[in-house]
Amino acid sequence: MFAYVGGYTTPDRDGRGEVIHVYRLDPQSGAWPQVQHIGGLANPSLFTLRQDGRVLFSVHGGREHVTAFSIAPDSGQLTLLSSMQ
Repeated sequence: MFAYVGGYTTPDRDGRGEVIHVYRLDPQSGAWPQVQHIGGLANPSLFTLRQDGRVLFSVHGGREHVTAFSIAPDSGQLTLLSSMQ
């Protein structure tokens, strides 16, 4: 299982985040080792998965765009598919 964590990054949103972090959740130890860090996005703050779990959509708070990423099933890593305004 993987966790995708974002947040506000811009001053107009009192941003202090570092964009999207991908973590692998270890159910036995409870640890969340980081798998990936994706920089260069403004306020990736709301996520949803496509029904099949293979695409993550990020809505950028206070902005007018959405970004789509494919999800690698084995590693949880994200690959940019597109960004729409």
